[in-house]
Amino acid sequence: MKRFALALGLAAATASVVLISPAAIAQPAAALGRPLPDSTLPLGTVSVRVVAGAPSSPVIGTEVTLLVNGAPRVARTDSAGRAAFPGLPAGATVQAKILDAEGKEAVSEAFPVPGAGGVRLMLTTKPFTGTAGMAPAAPSAPAGGPPEARSMSGQPRPDRAVAPASYQIRLTYNNLEVKDGKASDPEPPVGESVTIVGYSYDNTVVVHTAKLDKEGYAKFDGLDVSGGIVYFALARLPRNGGFDRLASVPVQLETQAGAKLILSGDKRTSGSPPIDDLAGPQASPPAPGKVRVTLDGYPTELSEIVLVDAATKAVVAKGKPTIAPPDPSKVEGSAELEPASDLPPGTLDIQVHGGASGSDVALPDVMIRVVPASATNVAEGITSKTDASGRLRLAVKPDEPHKVLFTVNGKELASGDLDLSKSGGRLDLFARWEAEGRPEIVFDLLANPNHVLYAETRQMSPLSKQVELFRSMPFQTVETAGAHVSISVLPRILFRFTLQSFVEDEILAVRGLWRIDNNSWIPYRDTPDGLLIKLPRGHVGGVIGDEFQADVSLAQGEGYRIVRPLAPGPKQFEAGFSLITDEGRATWHLDLPLGAFQSSLQIRQFPGMQVNLPPGVKGEVQTFRSGTPWFVIDDIMIPTKQSMVLTITGLPSHPKWKKWVPRIVGLTVIAMMLGGLGLALMRKGDPKAGHTARRAALMNELVELEKSGGDPKRREAVLAELEQLWE
Repeated sequence: MKRFALALGLAAATASVVLISPAAIAQPAAALGRPLPDSTLPLGTVSVRVVAGAPSSPVIGTEVTLLVNGAPRVARTDSAGRAAFPGLPAGATVQAKILDAEGKEAVSEAFPVPGAGGVRLMLTTKPFTGTAGMAPAAPSAPAGGPPEARSMSGQPRPDRAVAPASYQIRLTYNNLEVKDGKASDPEPPVGESVTIVGYSYDNTVVVHTAKLDKEGYAKFDGLDVSGGIVYFALARLPRNGGFDRLASVPVQLETQAGAKLILSGDKRTSGSPPIDDLAGPQASPPAPGKVRVTLDGYPTELSEIVLVDAATKAVVAKGKPTIAPPDPSKVEGSAELEPASDLPPGTLDIQVHGGASGSDVALPDVMIRVVPASATNVAEGITSKTDASGRLRLAVKPDEPHKVLFTVNGKELASGDLDLSKSGGRLDLFARWEAEGRPEIVFDLLANPNHVLYAETRQMSPLSKQVELFRSMPFQTVETAGAHVSISVLPRILFRFTLQSFVEDEILAVRGLWRIDNNSWIPYRDTPDGLLIKLPRGHVGGVIGDEFQADVSLAQGEGYRIVRPLAPGPKQFEAGFSLITDEGRATWHLDLPLGAFQSSLQIRQFPGMQVNLPPGVKGEVQTFRSGTPWFVIDDIMIPTKQSMVLTITGLPSHPKWKKWVPRIVGLTVIAMMLGGLGLALMRKGDPKAGHTARRAALMNELVELEKSGGDPKRREAVLAELEQLWE
């Protein structure tokens, strides 16, 4: 039950569900450096594969650097070219880096660690030449061939050629041909069906099914375009005595365009194992007739799980989960070399130890392979096993660096390059795996081709302190395999910001990135008017980046408003505002109904500036690469329905006399003018009828002009008109 004891503390480190693909798929050249979520990886794991131009050429033992919120972590690739970074905090921003064959830096995209499962990505040290075994391009295809349908499967996209409120889905056996710029399937699986499942913001579910037409399309019309419903697409495609179970990520339809989608299995004649978008390529589904439901994220209790028929809303099974046995293949490792002058060059004393979380014992019978650092084939190395004490001594050629590959619980780990040219060394290898598994339940349920199911549970959220609904993706059952789905128990909404501010004259200008994560497969609607992102009290103005103005509007005097419901995953936009300083002082009072998660505020340092923070909050001056010093408040964590309050003093301001002398002079002038006008009134008698309202308006305008130091020409015009009215 350690998982639940830690849940409250860990909930603060949760983040968004990244919606790219329900399973990791083969990476073409266009996907190099791009994150592909994989639900089969342990929570918080990023796996980086390094190849030399093609997936068939892994780079072994090379160093991979992963920047985690800017802090570097380093790992070495194993014999498959993979470097694993486990235990990363959900929501942390990460980016992978390597050096290519020319010593230049190759980097991935920066992306957030998902709140469920892990992420895979690939980098290459040489120009990418493609995937071995890829089908040849059609005669009319462009050089290199079009992307295979399978590589595009499950990724919906808006298309203005499709009518609004419509969803057009092509089902294929990876059999698209492109002629004259148009894709077609010469043998579409006519007669098969596609089902779409809609999850609504109010927790209701809708289901629609359509058969394919002669061109291989299933078409759905009259769908929701308000954003309150997102649609998943599902299909069972029979092949090779089984079924390819296909699924898409959800789509939130736009108001001005429909959407298109490809769902692709393998080639109709392929003898490969069934594709299962539900399980992913690295995992095996349960046995036929079994449905396993796992609670991921940070559950706080073993709450009842129900399995629901999406069409009829009937509960087909229910029960409470139990803690599953640990998965020993989820191993974390480290390697540390200590030079040993008492050992001859090329001699390596190895000790392997570790165990389940909390234990540290000798690990016997661990397979050790030592290979030259330049090797591309692990067969070039020498192999042995540790003894009962977890120890092993090996001798290698000392004239070149080596690396050590070791296998624990079926998982291969790797050391860095080891230099044994001057002396031997003692290598400490450490391996650790989880002590307990995740909460799960296995239901006995025969496959039904008409069944579309989802699993859900309700339990107390540690952030909102309310009982909330947590739901899995929808799925279909197949006769030849079971199903494994997960329910991510995460805070429903996380709000974060990354802001920079600087002083210009007597204005504190603020700009940056605002982000809201919907950690559910269900859309989130805060109110019928949308979600209001509040700005600090007393702010003035507001601007939103051009590309975000279709989704975000400025609510004058309040903040930013997102009108449409939030789709699953992150929503972010760039925007800014200002605060007026008063005698060198700025007060920041930001109400946070959603709280703040892993946020940051940077204030450009000004001589004499002081930032007064609440007790327990820390900030520091940091000098960035540009040489500019900034006062930085990092990792801002504030509970829901609280406020962020601070004051900034010592900011530039005008001398007091520059403010008060014009005001005093202005008031004196106004008094003199009023006195003169009074005398004129006494001499002239009552003004003409109908002039009273105009005089009052002009007097008010004159007072404002004197107070603000406004346009002198307008001031003269106002005085002239007043003189005429009193004549």
